[in-house]
Amino acid sequence: KNWFEKNQSKEFQNSPLKSVGLIGDGKDMRTYEFRELSGLRRGQYSNKYKSSCIRGLSFTSTKGLYVNVSELYLARASESKLFAKLAKRFEFLDSSIDILYNKGLRNCR
Repeated sequence: KNWFEKNQSKEFQNSPLKSVGLIGDGKDMRTYEFRELSGLRRGQYSNKYKSSCIRGLSFTSTKGLYVNVSELYLARASESKLFAKLAKRFEFLDSSIDILYNKGLRNCR
């Protein structure tokens, strides 16, 4: 908990978001499209980019330091399911520290 308090930006300390310790976001990155393996090609498809992609999640401190980055998955994997898979990585956090995620996922822990 002390690490997060020391590394929290002043903007967050002086706002209603002062309990936020981590900010999460999903990233889609374009990839080569597999033409021969149709199942893999469908799994790569990203609605956001309308092309083949891989997806990963990243979590930063409120000052922008990357604290945790997920493995990369095919873009069809939903962000909420990936977040649920990563939940064990955040068990070390004190219960008073919140995780802010841009999708508005409920019950992040």
